[in-house]
Amino acid sequence: MKAVELRKNGEVTATHGYGKFQVTLENGHECTCTVSGKMTNAKINITVGDKVEVAMSVYDLSQGRIVRRINNGPKKPVTMQKKKK
Repeated sequence: MKAVELRKNGEVTATHGYGKFQVTLENGHECTCTVSGKMTNAKINITVGDKVEVAMSVYDLSQGRIVRRINNGPKKPVTMQKKKK
């Protein structure tokens, strides 16, 4: 039987080398996380201060996997430029 994974939201507080990040979860717990393979293939960049969703095993809560980057920032308005004749 496959173990159930926990999904929590958090914020990236520090970066370590080789794709590892220090993430502080909403409940104050800190864990070391790596980026999931799908995010690596899609070339999604993660920086300090980003909100992320972390998947963790129930057996080891000190390590996790970043599954999703949550985009909370305001979207830039799209402006149409007129073509010059």
